[in-house]
Amino acid sequence: MIRHSYFPAFNFISSSLFSKTVNLVVMTACVSVFTALTSVIHITSVSAADFRHIPLPAEKQGELDALVTLLGSDSAQVREQAGRDIIKFGDSATETLRKALENQDYTISDSAHYYLRLLNQGLLRYGDSEEVRRMLTAYETFPDSRRAEALYSLSHLPPDDALSPLLRIVMSEKNVTLARSAAVAVMWNLPCTRIYPEWPQVIPLPETTPKYPNPERWEEQNLAALAEREKLQAEIRQYLESEPEKTVGKTLLLELFTLEQELREKTEQKEEADLKREKIMVRFMEMNTEYLEEIRKNPLPESMGFLKDFTYFVSDLFYQTKNAELGSQYYHQATIQYHLPLEIGNYVHENGRIVAILGRFQSIQRLAARGHWESAANEIIILKNSMKPFEQARFSTYFVSLLRSIGNYESALKILQASRRYFFLSSDTSKEETDQITAQILYLRLLAACKKSDYKQARELIDEMLEKGEVDIDGLILARRLAQFQKDTEWENTINQRVDKELEKIKEKIENPLRFHNETELITHNCNAFAWLAGNTDRRLDEALEYAERALEERPDTPGVMDTLATVHFARGEKEKAIEIQKEAHRNSPNELDILRNLHRFEVVTEQ
Repeated sequence: MIRHSYFPAFNFISSSLFSKTVNLVVMTACVSVFTALTSVIHITSVSAADFRHIPLPAEKQGELDALVTLLGSDSAQVREQAGRDIIKFGDSATETLRKALENQDYTISDSAHYYLRLLNQGLLRYGDSEEVRRMLTAYETFPDSRRAEALYSLSHLPPDDALSPLLRIVMSEKNVTLARSAAVAVMWNLPCTRIYPEWPQVIPLPETTPKYPNPERWEEQNLAALAEREKLQAEIRQYLESEPEKTVGKTLLLELFTLEQELREKTEQKEEADLKREKIMVRFMEMNTEYLEEIRKNPLPESMGFLKDFTYFVSDLFYQTKNAELGSQYYHQATIQYHLPLEIGNYVHENGRIVAILGRFQSIQRLAARGHWESAANEIIILKNSMKPFEQARFSTYFVSLLRSIGNYESALKILQASRRYFFLSSDTSKEETDQITAQILYLRLLAACKKSDYKQARELIDEMLEKGEVDIDGLILARRLAQFQKDTEWENTINQRVDKELEKIKEKIENPLRFHNETELITHNCNAFAWLAGNTDRRLDEALEYAERALEERPDTPGVMDTLATVHFARGEKEKAIEIQKEAHRNSPNELDILRNLHRFEVVTEQ
């Protein structure tokens, strides 16, 4: 947003009648400069009414009225401060300023005109959450890549927070690709039905542990989400159709609403229904072709990222409307069509490549969070194969984490083994780091063996792991669970001893850290590691709570650390507290499957 302080001439305007005349001239000049500056900004004036406009409370309205009156003050300093304070009200000040245009004091009326011009360029409104304000402050001045990131982040916020600002962008964004991205972000942000997650259970759950999530509760949530989705779409359609402006984002969003509605409509005649669905499929493929041609002419990162995200969205939309087979058909056709043009190798600059890889991975995460695990695994492999060796190694942790969460241990193992070979040959990798990767590989092999119920091999791998100097914490947790499942008390005691030894080792690193430039980060990591191991093995839970809270204090709102703290509370029997923290972690990272899985487990066990 272009700020009032960019125009220092206001600071020198005195209280005399002559100065007020000068004020009018300066104001007019400032508006002219402002108009010239905003011509390079990539959004049009936000003159549309806000979706679900929040009126000012009486107290705030009185405060705003008083500030408008101060625009006529004899003191330039008072007028300046009043203007700054009015800007903070955002669009909520628009109506009051419009009334002030008729004020007999021309200093007030001219100032009102000036501030209206400023506010019409901004995207923030009274009532916007702090997260929205953080994402959209100075959005108008962002380069295209950063605006694309902001749209992606907005689409993950709850609809109550995100829909209004997303629709403002739909109604104002001039960049065609970003306007389309905003429309698709609105669609992603709407409540949705999700495929029931058959969480991989490498070791059978105890008979006393219910299946999670609760299938009946899941179906109830899906029905409620569908009803809310249809309600919101009707409200948004009415809002968009009431606005005279015709924008790219608005046009696409209304068309997507119509296509979804047609997919949901039930037709008694099968031939008629098949013909309608085929027509919709053709339309989506036409969109794909149109967007792909634009990319071939001008292969910008945000354009390539949009088309991938659009494909994921349409695939999911077919599922949402109970046309899963059509969704699978569309996904495979679209993937074949754009596979080569959208390879990461087509990005010229390295920074663009890294941003594109991260954006693509985040979109795949969202696909997996909706329950499309097979497609997500396929997209991970396609993405990895289009990357350079050092990029594959750099992102291997992300890829492995997602594949492990959906039970695709074989693919995760291949990626991690390739990563180890790369790091082994790298002169920048320490022996400790290589040993850690080796321990993670053993853990994945252990998971794969347990998945096949080959507990003999699993036990051999655990014994091998225990002999190593570097032990994977999750491997120890799984080993203990296997010993409990096989009711081998002696073996369980042996593993508990190793857990205690590992806890002491981690505690030593916390209390006597090595003096590195990233000492605080290492301590936080080790605090989290201690709490995670202790919380999952029911040991030293008081210390675990202390260290988990300490880690969260250093890294506030970090989903992984919140997940650890929730796990410790759950182990201590503080189940409601655990669910409260886990829900917040899920809100901060809605596509992190391990966090979602733990939330499901906490809720079902607590209900029982």
